[in-house]
Amino acid sequence: MSNTLNGANMEAKSEFSILPFDPLNDIVLVIDDSRAFRTLIKRNLAEIGVSAVLEAEDGLAATALVLHPAIRHRLRLILCDIIMPVMDGYEFVRRLKALPASEFSCPGRNIPVLVVSSEHSEADVREAMASGVNGFIVKPVDTATLFKRINILIEQGVCRFTGEKTHRPKPSPTLPEKETVASVLPRDVVVRPVSEMKVIVVDDSPAVTRLLAMYLRKIGIVFVQELNDSERAMDLMAENDLIITDIMMPGKSGFDLVRHLRSQPEPASSIPVMAVSSLRDIDKIAELMSYGIDEYLAKPFSQTDFEEKFISVIRKRGIFGIGR
Repeated sequence: MSNTLNGANMEAKSEFSILPFDPLNDIVLVIDDSRAFRTLIKRNLAEIGVSAVLEAEDGLAATALVLHPAIRHRLRLILCDIIMPVMDGYEFVRRLKALPASEFSCPGRNIPVLVVSSEHSEADVREAMASGVNGFIVKPVDTATLFKRINILIEQGVCRFTGEKTHRPKPSPTLPEKETVASVLPRDVVVRPVSEMKVIVVDDSPAVTRLLAMYLRKIGIVFVQELNDSERAMDLMAENDLIITDIMMPGKSGFDLVRHLRSQPEPASSIPVMAVSSLRDIDKIAELMSYGIDEYLAKPFSQTDFEEKFISVIRKRGIFGIGR
């Protein structure tokens, strides 16, 4: 997702129009097993005028939506991940393309599909295209790229929204940039996209750091540093935007890392911290919170558990595309 307000993105926004989307007649379906990513991509779509968006966490759930009589005749576009539980994106697209074209309002071979995935090897792209998709977007996704790829499908006649094409209003030149941004975008849209976050994950278990890094990349975060050495983490924390750390580790503990971070000058002392631990002692957890931990995630945890805590941290701080 991209809610950036830096100069480059403001310039990119001025170059595209709102898509000709009619919320009474048009629906876009987003399929991804990451709820956080679905939330972020919906924000991207909202920026370009797409307001009627349905969500599914895997291909099986999406199939049920696609076949629903109240949905299928309004479905104009599907954004689909590849790696998902129950039914992956490849199988979903193959089944979708096997359905009779007469069942859908959109012309062409059924409904157009854009794959949006962090899996982007040559083999992944070949298999996706062979299954019948209409395009491939690599995560993380920014609004300008999303608009461009959807607009290509519209120009090709593959995807037909039923609304009228309108242009994004130009900001008033008399207003300072800050006021213009506040007047055009929702209050919770902020300066940088989540994809630009730099995250450090610290745990003495390589399996845990790999798992957390995988969850972060599913959300769309590119810059993830995995460390199993807490001593080294102590020197690198200040270079990141979010710290995710275990508590009970050899050498420096999570307590030590948080104490050290909070003792640093701004802005390092304000970097949000998520503690991930099997610690169950209420007093110890309370002590952690007193040091300035933003969220505590108990092991073992699911992807959903992690995403809930991640969104909570971002929302509390009002940063990276999800506001307070």
